[in-house]
Amino acid sequence: MCQFNFPEAYARIQEATGCRTQTELAAYLGIRQSSISDAKRRGSIPADWLLILLRRKGFNPDWLISGQGARFLIPCGCAANASADSSQHA
Repeated sequence: MCQFNFPEAYARIQEATGCRTQTELAAYLGIRQSSISDAKRRGSIPADWLLILLRRKGFNPDWLISGQGARFLIPCGCAANASADSSQHA
């Protein structure tokens, strides 16, 4: 991945999810609000968040982190179907 700027990456995640608060983002990601606070304090985006956003909406983890590359890796409508298909085969 390219250079990492936590505030910019966090802003892209908020934009991508439509979440304006830590509480909203925590609910969207299915995690505790304190996990958001911990990530902000450390200045790092957990890989699990990126995986959730890729599986749910097809967001490119590189774009979320760096702002570079395609915004989506999976066409938007296909991400949920791909996630459902992979969970059925697990």
